[in-house]
Amino acid sequence: MSIGLKFGVSSRPAKVHAALASGQAPAPEAPDTVPAFTEDELLLVRGVATKSDSDEMAAAARIAPALVTTRIRHLAVKAGALNSSHLVGMAHAWQLLHSATTPKPDTSASPSPPCCRTIAPPEVRSDDARPAPAAAARPRPDPDPAR
Repeated sequence: MSIGLKFGVSSRPAKVHAALASGQAPAPEAPDTVPAFTEDELLLVRGVATKSDSDEMAAAARIAPALVTTRIRHLAVKAGALNSSHLVGMAHAWQLLHSATTPKPDTSASPSPPCCRTIAPPEVRSDDARPAPAAAARPRPDPDPAR
């Protein structure tokens, strides 16, 4: 199943965001210096990452639909991105797209094969201030304890 179908998105930047946010692809390299985006610019970056058409992006960024293309080009230039998909990747590298913008898979479609399912990180109890260990750091249970 394609990433667009799995997450219910159709634009390239939204597919890039879905792949990066779900851990199916690593964020690209980005310059160490994060541009000084205004809050309005960050709204548009999030809109580009999560919406599939310019009307939805405009609504998310609270701007007129006619301004979307020009403003996205301006953001790409400001970030040093080649295009809007690259802008979304760089925003991930700079951690500008937080979990509130993480796409959720469309569960109405057929389930993902086991190799493609996202595993939730372990929870941290409120009475335990230490962070939970990474999933890869936990020992795997022995499938045959009789050995």
